[in-house]
Amino acid sequence: MFFTRKANQTDVSDIANIHFESWNATYSELLPKMYRDKENNLSQKMEMWGKVLPSSGVNTWIAYDADNTTVGFISYFKKDYKCEITTLYLLPQYQNLGIGTKLMNERSSN
Repeated sequence: MFFTRKANQTDVSDIANIHFESWNATYSELLPKMYRDKENNLSQKMEMWGKVLPSSGVNTWIAYDADNTTVGFISYFKKDYKCEITTLYLLPQYQNLGIGTKLMNERSSN
C-alpha cells in the first residue's frame, strides 16, 4: 500500500535521490554517459530541491510505502485555473504500480 502527502523541507534528500536515480535509469539508453553525468548531478539536485520546496506557487507531493520509504514525487504549479506538472518521478522498481496515477489524482484534488 502507498500513501501520499505534501512534501516539506525534510524531504529534500529523498526527492533529490529519487530524481537522480530515476533520471539516470530513464535516460541511460538514450543519452551518452558523459552528458548524463554532467546533467544529472546529485549535489545539484539537492541544492535545486532545497530551493524549490519552500518556494511559493510550487506544490510537491511525495508517495511513500508502509515503511515510510519515499518512492516517488510530483511537482507542479497552478496559474489561472491551469496546472503544469514540472516533474513526476518514481524509483524504477516502483514504476507501473499505479503510484504515478495516485500522485496525479492527489494533484488534481488540491
